[in-house]
Amino acid sequence: MRTGYGSRLVRTPFLLTLAAVLALGLVPPVADAGSPGSWVRPVVESVTLSSARAAEAGVREVSGRRIAMVALRWTSPAPAGVQVQAQRRDDLSWGPWLDVEAQDGPDDGGTAGSEPLWVGDSTAIRVRGAQTDGLSVVLIDPGASSTDAGTTADARTAEATTTSVPQPAVISRAGWGADETIRTDCFARQGIGVDYASTVEAATIHHTAGTNDYTAADSARIVRGICAYHTITNDWCDIGYNVLVDKYGQIFEGRFGGLHRPVWGAHAGGFNQYTFGVSMLGTLTDVAPTAALLEAVSRIVAWKLAGSYRDPNGQVTLISAGGGTSKYPAGTPVTLPTIFGHRDTGYTECPGNLGYQQLPAIRQRVSELIGDWRSSPVYAKWQNTGADGGPLGGVFEVEADAANGGRWRRSTTRAGPCTGRRPPARTSSWAPSWPPGTGTLVSAASSATR
Repeated sequence: MRTGYGSRLVRTPFLLTLAAVLALGLVPPVADAGSPGSWVRPVVESVTLSSARAAEAGVREVSGRRIAMVALRWTSPAPAGVQVQAQRRDDLSWGPWLDVEAQDGPDDGGTAGSEPLWVGDSTAIRVRGAQTDGLSVVLIDPGASSTDAGTTADARTAEATTTSVPQPAVISRAGWGADETIRTDCFARQGIGVDYASTVEAATIHHTAGTNDYTAADSARIVRGICAYHTITNDWCDIGYNVLVDKYGQIFEGRFGGLHRPVWGAHAGGFNQYTFGVSMLGTLTDVAPTAALLEAVSRIVAWKLAGSYRDPNGQVTLISAGGGTSKYPAGTPVTLPTIFGHRDTGYTECPGNLGYQQLPAIRQRVSELIGDWRSSPVYAKWQNTGADGGPLGGVFEVEADAANGGRWRRSTTRAGPCTGRRPPARTSSWAPSWPPGTGTLVSAASSATR
């Protein structure tokens, strides 16, 4: 089992035998990395608090910057009761004092800091309630793009299937202006790449923290800012969440590697491997999530869990990898709802009290959207071969009609022992039912080793 994210990762390509895929008449989806013209370069600056100006007793101020997000980093034990305040750029008024929330992420811990807070376009930041020793404030300008106000879902990521669980419209990384060079440069420097699990067993629900006072056009900038902080400041090489959803119901593709694949995230320390991390933009402690937000979360989770044959009202047992803010030491088996909140596994308030209260409603809605997948002949054959523990291993993509008739889905089998930090080899398989309706499973892929 992998124990961290960062310099400890190794590249895992997902390879398919092209001849075999073409012979079956199947065309696999391709992840969209975007084009250089769509990227927006963020600016991230870290300032030690001890060097900042003393605005008044117990308050430090950093001014004369272009800021839209702010975070704190510390080298000593996490400070308690720290708050930040931003000065608006348009009228120079000071906003409310905002609490900071300790972040989580990789399974190896490693990062001591807060979640990044959206404060809107600002020119100065104040910090109060903490000793300055070992504390830094991170100032983030996610930049602006002419497309922010008109960001729409990429048609390729919204492609419907003939199943009862179509993928909802998703704004791709190119759509929200991801700067892929900061990811690829980090990969090259650390000698790593995208990492995958064999399947997705559960969904972890988060909130990003920060103000709820944002526009639909702000959302792409918020996602860019979070990505810059996770990638540059935390040195995670990418955004930690698999998906982010705003209060308007817009869904944003998160971590690179293919939304349809079981991409290994960095969002819930100790429980990243087999989980799909969905983060709701804003703080849902005293403000309830909107109906549009809940529906969008339900639809993307339904699509993802259906692709892995997971019961949204069921339970799953995951093995903690420890680290981060995990409540459980490495190696501890933990039984959780298939759809659980971040606070269920970590010492955090995430996803906020009012966000957490909506989990039963999300489970119910996801169940309605998925329907009865157990009647599928492909599911029956997968079960008969041993399901996750069988030769086909865990599945990870919603069933769809093959071009030659019948049905297919992809699965990933694991082979070989895990030694040290080198995870097992994996085989990615296309599994159609042929003739139509018979549910006969066929493996048509090559091995892909790390």
